[in-house]
Amino acid sequence: MQSAEEQERKRPLDHDDTSDTAEVDPIESLEASMLKVNEEILALKKRREELKTRQEALSPQMVDSSNVRASDIIKMSICGCVLFARRDTLTCVKGSRLEALFSGSWDNQLLKDENGRVFMDFDPDAFKKILEYLYIIKISSNENDGTTTSTSEEIHIFPPRPTLEFAASSQLLEKYIKCFGLALPKNNKQLLLDAKSPPLKKVKVECSNFANQGDQKCIIESVNADLDEVEKFLDAEECFFSAFMDNEKKESNLNMNTNSSDTLGSDAVIEDNDSSTDLITSAHTGRVPSILNLFLNGEIVTVKRSTLCYDSDSKLAQDFSNDAWVNENTVATEDGKVCVLIEQPAFNFKTFLNHMQLKSITKGKVEVTPFMCDNRVDANYMEVMLAHFFPAYNAAVLFYDDYFDDSDIIITDKAVKLKEWLAAANKKSKPKLLFRASMNGWDASDFHRCCDGKGATITVVKTTKGYVFGGYSDVPWVSNGAAYTTSKDAFLFSFKNDAGTDAVRMNVKPAKIGNAIRYYSTYGPTWGSGPDLHIASNANQGNHSYNNFGHTYQFPPGISNPHFLTGERTFQVAEYEVYQV
Repeated sequence: MQSAEEQERKRPLDHDDTSDTAEVDPIESLEASMLKVNEEILALKKRREELKTRQEALSPQMVDSSNVRASDIIKMSICGCVLFARRDTLTCVKGSRLEALFSGSWDNQLLKDENGRVFMDFDPDAFKKILEYLYIIKISSNENDGTTTSTSEEIHIFPPRPTLEFAASSQLLEKYIKCFGLALPKNNKQLLLDAKSPPLKKVKVECSNFANQGDQKCIIESVNADLDEVEKFLDAEECFFSAFMDNEKKESNLNMNTNSSDTLGSDAVIEDNDSSTDLITSAHTGRVPSILNLFLNGEIVTVKRSTLCYDSDSKLAQDFSNDAWVNENTVATEDGKVCVLIEQPAFNFKTFLNHMQLKSITKGKVEVTPFMCDNRVDANYMEVMLAHFFPAYNAAVLFYDDYFDDSDIIITDKAVKLKEWLAAANKKSKPKLLFRASMNGWDASDFHRCCDGKGATITVVKTTKGYVFGGYSDVPWVSNGAAYTTSKDAFLFSFKNDAGTDAVRMNVKPAKIGNAIRYYSTYGPTWGSGPDLHIASNANQGNHSYNNFGHTYQFPPGISNPHFLTGERTFQVAEYEVYQV
């Protein structure tokens, strides 16, 4: 009797059997593979041509280049503030977006106000600071090679200790500087700009000569990655330039929530395209124009309607996209200027405007940073207004009090960032100065005498090259013995470093919390097992302090150099302070 296994082995094969032994026609497989690759190549070529068309649109030709002169004086309205600047001033930073904007190529397309001035929708004080920065860049230029004679360290856009009023907008100004591509690099040889598109000519999509399917797939993925890079650039550039173009027809097609027959009274009637009046709407169309005057408690601010409507979920957008609401709240001043009445505190509302203006220029990619106020009253107002106008925002409200007013290192806007970081560590009281090296002594024993056993502290360091950084310890400093101390909440931070990053906080690596803080009687404040940051005894007398990141504390995004704080492993300290928090 045969076993079941033998019977199965002798069973004839079924011709309909679809087991793994079924053969695949290699020619058909190759043909299908080549067909798929060709389809992907055609798709890539089509995408490349579409991007090329978009790229060419960002380089319009001047209608008459003979009428464009370096000495042209550009008349501008910056949210209603009238300013003038020569063309060669606005274009002195070569390769910047500001240069492109005022090169002459866009002159016929720039948005103009009723008096023919170029209208730019962002904070006037910030733009004035940008102009002052350009004045200095311009006069420090070398006429022979176009480079600047001053180093980047010598050309500052921020005062060393700004006033509270200016500090409240300094973070905004930093974002505008980057947005316009006006930042100078350390070596001052090549301006640090994003205004040049990745070249489309490097994108090659011919891969039919590669027989290996893996090679083809790799090439296609590489081409797609190149095109993604170009598309990302074009998205940002198109968003930026459209913010300054005359898009009135486009903006007039906003999805309004009212009957267009709701217009103002007879004293508000204007004719379409009548550039001699400031009136809000047209009796013929009921359309609200793209530029509006806002009456803010006696102050008139001019702004684009699309800016007010940018965040479609906000109460601000709901109001200003409603013609009836705009008309109901329109008032004419004694000199005939027609404005939309805004019954909100002027400072706070303008802070919202600054934020919305930057969001519209950057396609909403600006970080929602804390809203900063000069005092507690404004901060309280801001919290109420945020809840009313932007209920979906998860943004903190901070105010400038005397926080870190004892510091010779931390300027006001940086104090706000430290306050934010310390608040996240549940440290909300005003820091108390325990130690300043220039005042209390540079020896490690001086540091320990003033700071040991004082609980949580934050240390701020300034080097002789102007770099500013430091660290927070939630455990007290001690000087007996030598050991590491565990902390999961300690962090390091940097406001100015050799890598050129923004203000950044570096947390402890979860697996390294046991080495977070290092104490020793002959050491100044020290963090990590590298140590990641070490302030030496008598740190002002030579390059004895050092930074050696990556051992215990996390690198900032995009940074891998362990000495990114100062550019070298060792450094000399100009001043350092320790505060109890």
